[in-house]
Amino acid sequence: VLNVSDYWPEYLYVSGTVKRSSLLYRIFESLTNLTQRSAARIVILWPGLRQGIEARIKSPPPVELIYNAVDLDKFHPERDAGDFRARHNLGTARLVTFLGVLGPHIDLDTMLVAAARFKDRDDVRFLFVGAGAQKAALDAALATPDLAHCVAIDWLDSAEIPEFWAASHVHFWALHHNELDKMRFQAKLYEALASGTPTVIGVDGLMSEVLGRTETGITVPPGDADSLAHEIARLLDDAEHHQRISRNARAYAEANFNVQTAVDAYETVLQSVAQ
Repeated sequence: VLNVSDYWPEYLYVSGTVKRSSLLYRIFESLTNLTQRSAARIVILWPGLRQGIEARIKSPPPVELIYNAVDLDKFHPERDAGDFRARHNLGTARLVTFLGVLGPHIDLDTMLVAAARFKDRDDVRFLFVGAGAQKAALDAALATPDLAHCVAIDWLDSAEIPEFWAASHVHFWALHHNELDKMRFQAKLYEALASGTPTVIGVDGLMSEVLGRTETGITVPPGDADSLAHEIARLLDDAEHHQRISRNARAYAEANFNVQTAVDAYETVLQSVAQ
Protein backbone atom coordinates (compact mmCIF):
# COMPACT_ATOMS: atom_id res chain seq x y z
CA VAL A 1 0.00 0.00 0.00
CA LEU A 2 1.59 3.24 -1.15
CA ASN A 3 0.81 6.57 0.52
CA VAL A 4 1.05 9.56 -1.84
CA SER A 5 1.12 12.81 0.08
CA ASP A 6 2.28 15.39 -2.47
CA TYR A 7 2.72 16.13 -6.16
CA TRP A 8 5.88 14.17 -6.87
CA PRO A 9 7.59 14.23 -9.25
CA GLU A 10 5.54 16.90 -11.05
CA TYR A 11 6.30 19.62 -8.52
CA LEU A 12 10.00 19.51 -9.38
CA TYR A 13 9.45 21.06 -12.80
CA VAL A 14 6.37 23.14 -11.94
CA SER A 15 8.37 24.92 -9.21
CA GLY A 16 11.30 25.45 -11.58
CA THR A 17 13.67 23.22 -9.61
CA VAL A 18 14.55 21.08 -12.62
CA LYS A 19 13.54 20.90 -16.26
CA ARG A 20 11.13 18.19 -17.26
CA SER A 21 13.57 17.06 -19.95
CA SER A 22 16.49 16.67 -17.52
CA LEU A 23 18.00 13.27 -16.79
CA LEU A 24 17.42 13.70 -13.05
CA TYR A 25 13.72 14.33 -13.56
CA ARG A 26 13.28 11.42 -15.97
CA ILE A 27 14.96 9.05 -13.51
CA PHE A 28 12.81 10.29 -10.64
CA GLU A 29 9.64 10.02 -12.72
CA SER A 30 10.49 6.46 -13.78
CA LEU A 31 11.08 5.38 -10.18
CA THR A 32 7.86 7.06 -9.05
CA ASN A 33 5.86 5.42 -11.82
CA LEU A 34 7.36 2.03 -10.99
CA THR A 35 6.46 2.20 -7.31
CA GLN A 36 2.95 3.50 -7.99
CA ARG A 37 2.26 0.98 -10.75
CA SER A 38 3.48 -1.86 -8.50
CA ALA A 39 1.33 -0.97 -5.49
CA ALA A 40 -1.65 -3.10 -4.51
CA ARG A 41 -3.46 0.07 -3.44
CA ILE A 42 -2.64 3.78 -3.39
CA VAL A 43 -3.83 6.16 -0.66
CA ILE A 44 -3.94 9.90 -1.45
CA LEU A 45 -4.32 12.81 0.96
CA TRP A 46 -6.42 15.09 -1.25
CA PRO A 47 -8.43 14.64 -4.45
CA GLY A 48 -6.12 16.36 -6.96
CA LEU A 49 -3.34 13.82 -6.42
CA ARG A 50 -5.42 11.26 -8.31
CA GLN A 51 -5.11 13.33 -11.50
CA GLY A 52 -1.31 13.30 -11.41
CA ILE A 53 -1.19 9.54 -10.91
CA GLU A 54 -3.68 8.82 -13.67
CA ALA A 55 -1.87 11.18 -16.07
CA ARG A 56 1.41 9.25 -15.69
CA ILE A 57 0.19 5.67 -15.32
CA LYS A 58 -2.24 3.81 -17.51
CA SER A 59 -4.62 1.63 -15.49
CA PRO A 60 -3.23 2.50 -12.02
CA PRO A 61 -4.08 0.36 -8.98
CA PRO A 62 -7.18 1.34 -6.97
CA VAL A 63 -6.79 4.79 -5.39
CA GLU A 64 -8.36 5.63 -2.02
CA LEU A 65 -8.79 9.17 -0.63
CA ILE A 66 -8.11 9.45 3.11
CA TYR A 67 -7.68 12.95 4.49
CA ASN A 68 -4.96 13.55 7.05
CA ALA A 69 -5.74 13.99 10.74
CA VAL A 70 -4.53 16.00 13.71
CA ASP A 71 -4.24 15.34 17.43
CA LEU A 72 -7.21 17.35 18.67
CA ASP A 73 -6.09 17.07 22.30
CA LYS A 74 -2.60 18.40 21.61
CA PHE A 75 -3.71 21.19 19.24
CA HIS A 76 -6.55 23.23 20.68
CA PRO A 77 -7.45 26.91 21.24
CA GLU A 78 -7.19 26.77 25.03
CA ARG A 79 -3.50 25.85 25.15
CA ASP A 80 -1.36 28.33 27.06
CA ALA A 81 1.43 30.08 25.11
CA GLY A 82 3.08 32.04 27.91
CA ASP A 83 6.15 29.81 28.21
CA PHE A 84 6.67 29.82 24.44
CA ARG A 85 6.60 33.63 24.34
CA ALA A 86 9.03 33.88 27.22
CA ARG A 87 11.49 31.34 25.76
CA HIS A 88 11.67 33.24 22.48
CA ASN A 89 11.47 36.76 23.92
CA LEU A 90 8.35 37.61 21.95
CA GLY A 91 6.80 40.10 24.35
CA THR A 92 3.08 40.75 24.58
CA ALA A 93 2.27 42.01 21.08
CA ARG A 94 -0.15 39.94 19.04
CA LEU A 95 1.72 37.64 16.68
CA VAL A 96 1.17 37.26 12.95
CA THR A 97 3.13 34.14 12.12
CA PHE A 98 4.53 31.98 9.37
CA LEU A 99 5.70 28.40 9.87
CA GLY A 100 7.13 26.25 7.11
CA VAL A 101 9.73 25.53 4.49
CA LEU A 102 10.91 28.69 2.71
CA GLY A 103 11.12 26.90 -0.61
CA PRO A 104 10.59 28.27 -4.11
CA HIS A 105 6.84 27.70 -3.83
CA ILE A 106 6.57 30.44 -1.19
CA ASP A 107 5.95 33.98 -2.47
CA LEU A 108 8.17 35.63 0.12
CA ASP A 109 8.19 39.01 -1.62
CA THR A 110 4.41 39.36 -1.34
CA MET A 111 4.52 38.31 2.30
CA LEU A 112 7.18 40.86 3.18
CA VAL A 113 5.38 43.68 1.38
CA ALA A 114 2.26 42.86 3.39
CA ALA A 115 4.23 42.66 6.65
CA ALA A 116 5.82 46.06 6.04
CA ARG A 117 2.36 47.66 6.12
CA PHE A 118 2.31 47.07 9.89
CA LYS A 119 5.65 48.74 10.70
CA ASP A 120 3.99 51.54 12.70
CA ARG A 121 1.83 49.28 14.87
CA ASP A 122 3.30 48.62 18.29
CA ASP A 123 0.61 46.03 19.05
CA VAL A 124 1.64 43.65 16.27
CA ARG A 125 4.75 41.58 15.67
CA PHE A 126 5.51 39.21 12.79
CA LEU A 127 7.22 35.89 13.53
CA PHE A 128 8.77 33.71 10.80
CA VAL A 129 9.70 30.14 11.75
CA GLY A 130 11.50 27.81 9.36
CA ALA A 131 14.33 27.49 6.89
CA GLY A 132 14.91 26.70 3.25
CA ALA A 133 16.19 28.17 0.01
CA GLN A 134 14.85 31.66 0.79
CA LYS A 135 16.03 31.88 4.42
CA ALA A 136 19.02 34.11 3.54
CA ALA A 137 16.74 36.46 1.61
CA LEU A 138 14.37 36.60 4.59
CA ASP A 139 17.18 37.39 7.05
CA ALA A 140 18.47 40.17 4.79
CA ALA A 141 15.00 41.69 4.46
CA LEU A 142 14.35 41.62 8.20
CA ALA A 143 17.50 43.69 8.76
CA THR A 144 15.83 46.67 7.03
CA PRO A 145 13.98 49.40 9.00
CA ASP A 146 10.59 48.65 7.42
CA LEU A 147 10.66 45.14 8.87
CA ALA A 148 12.12 45.88 12.28
CA HIS A 149 8.86 44.62 13.82
CA CYS A 150 9.55 41.15 12.37
CA VAL A 151 11.66 38.36 13.84
CA ALA A 152 12.82 35.01 12.46
CA ILE A 153 13.82 31.87 14.31
CA ASP A 154 14.90 28.50 12.97
CA TRP A 155 13.00 25.26 13.27
CA LEU A 156 11.25 24.58 16.55
CA ASP A 157 11.31 21.33 18.46
CA SER A 158 8.15 19.37 17.69
CA ALA A 159 7.08 19.68 21.32
CA GLU A 160 6.85 23.45 20.88
CA ILE A 161 4.59 23.43 17.83
CA PRO A 162 1.26 23.32 19.72
CA GLU A 163 2.44 26.32 21.76
CA PHE A 164 3.45 28.11 18.56
CA TRP A 165 -0.08 27.80 17.22
CA ALA A 166 -1.53 28.93 20.53
CA ALA A 167 0.70 32.02 20.43
CA SER A 168 -0.34 32.85 16.85
CA HIS A 169 -3.14 35.42 16.63
CA VAL A 170 -3.12 35.13 12.82
CA HIS A 171 -1.16 32.81 10.53
CA PHE A 172 -0.32 33.82 6.98
CA TRP A 173 1.53 32.76 3.86
CA ALA A 174 1.47 33.28 0.11
CA LEU A 175 2.14 30.86 -2.73
CA HIS A 176 3.26 31.50 -6.26
CA HIS A 177 0.52 30.79 -8.76
CA ASN A 178 0.72 27.38 -10.42
CA GLU A 179 -1.71 24.62 -11.25
CA LEU A 180 -0.43 22.15 -8.66
CA ASP A 181 -0.64 24.55 -5.71
CA LYS A 182 -4.24 25.18 -6.69
CA MET A 183 -4.97 21.53 -5.91
CA ARG A 184 -3.01 21.25 -2.64
CA PHE A 185 -4.27 21.22 0.94
CA GLN A 186 -1.14 22.07 2.89
CA ALA A 187 -0.41 20.02 5.98
CA LYS A 188 -0.06 22.89 8.45
CA LEU A 189 -3.69 23.82 7.86
CA TYR A 190 -4.72 20.80 9.92
CA GLU A 191 -2.87 22.15 12.96
CA ALA A 192 -4.03 25.73 12.39
CA LEU A 193 -7.67 24.68 12.14
CA ALA A 194 -7.46 22.45 15.23
CA SER A 195 -5.82 25.29 17.17
CA GLY A 196 -8.50 27.75 16.11
CA THR A 197 -5.86 29.99 14.55
CA PRO A 198 -7.30 32.08 11.68
CA THR A 199 -5.24 31.86 8.50
CA VAL A 200 -4.84 34.28 5.60
CA ILE A 201 -3.35 32.70 2.48
CA GLY A 202 -2.44 34.08 -0.92
CA VAL A 203 -3.69 31.17 -3.03
CA ASP A 204 -6.57 30.03 -5.20
CA GLY A 205 -7.96 26.56 -5.76
CA LEU A 206 -8.75 23.81 -3.23
CA MET A 207 -7.69 25.64 -0.06
CA SER A 208 -9.54 28.76 -1.16
CA GLU A 209 -12.69 26.75 -1.87
CA VAL A 210 -12.63 24.85 1.43
CA LEU A 211 -11.78 27.82 3.67
CA GLY A 212 -14.26 30.10 1.92
CA ARG A 213 -17.14 27.61 1.94
CA THR A 214 -16.68 26.73 5.61
CA GLU A 215 -15.65 30.22 6.82
CA THR A 216 -12.64 28.70 8.56
CA GLY A 217 -9.99 30.99 7.04
CA ILE A 218 -9.43 33.64 4.41
CA THR A 219 -7.72 33.51 1.04
CA VAL A 220 -6.72 36.29 -1.34
CA PRO A 221 -5.46 36.17 -4.93
CA PRO A 222 -1.82 35.09 -5.35
CA GLY A 223 0.58 38.03 -5.47
CA ASP A 224 -1.92 40.50 -3.95
CA ALA A 225 -0.01 42.04 -1.03
CA ASP A 226 -2.65 44.75 -0.49
CA SER A 227 -5.42 42.21 0.06
CA LEU A 228 -3.18 40.05 2.21
CA ALA A 229 -2.40 43.00 4.50
CA HIS A 230 -6.05 44.10 4.53
CA GLU A 231 -7.33 40.71 5.68
CA ILE A 232 -4.63 40.40 8.33
CA ALA A 233 -5.58 43.85 9.65
CA ARG A 234 -9.26 42.91 9.70
CA LEU A 235 -8.53 39.86 11.85
CA LEU A 236 -6.42 42.00 14.17
CA ASP A 237 -8.95 44.78 14.53
CA ASP A 238 -12.33 43.03 14.37
CA ALA A 239 -12.55 40.80 17.43
CA GLU A 240 -15.93 39.33 16.48
CA HIS A 241 -14.66 38.40 13.01
CA HIS A 242 -11.56 36.78 14.52
CA GLN A 243 -13.60 34.79 17.05
CA ARG A 244 -16.03 33.56 14.41
CA ILE A 245 -13.24 32.27 12.16
CA SER A 246 -11.51 30.67 15.16
CA ARG A 247 -14.66 28.86 16.32
CA ASN A 248 -15.47 27.66 12.82
CA ALA A 249 -11.90 26.40 12.32
CA ARG A 250 -11.90 24.33 15.48
CA ALA A 251 -15.36 22.91 14.78
CA TYR A 252 -14.35 21.93 11.23
CA ALA A 253 -11.23 20.13 12.50
CA GLU A 254 -13.25 18.25 15.10
CA ALA A 255 -15.76 17.14 12.46
CA ASN A 256 -13.32 16.21 9.68
CA PHE A 257 -9.78 15.56 10.96
CA ASN A 258 -10.25 13.17 13.85
CA VAL A 259 -7.34 10.74 14.17
CA GLN A 260 -9.53 7.71 14.82
CA THR A 261 -11.50 8.32 11.62
CA ALA A 262 -8.30 8.27 9.59
CA VAL A 263 -7.01 5.19 11.44
CA ASP A 264 -10.23 3.31 10.72
CA ALA A 265 -10.06 4.23 7.03
CA TYR A 266 -6.45 3.04 6.72
CA GLU A 267 -7.28 -0.18 8.56
CA THR A 268 -10.09 -0.86 6.10
CA VAL A 269 -7.68 -0.43 3.18
CA LEU A 270 -5.04 -2.69 4.74
CA GLN A 271 -7.54 -5.39 5.58
CA SER A 272 -8.93 -5.31 2.05
CA VAL A 273 -5.45 -5.71 0.54
CA ALA A 274 -4.48 -8.46 3.01
CA GLN A 275 -7.61 -10.46 2.22
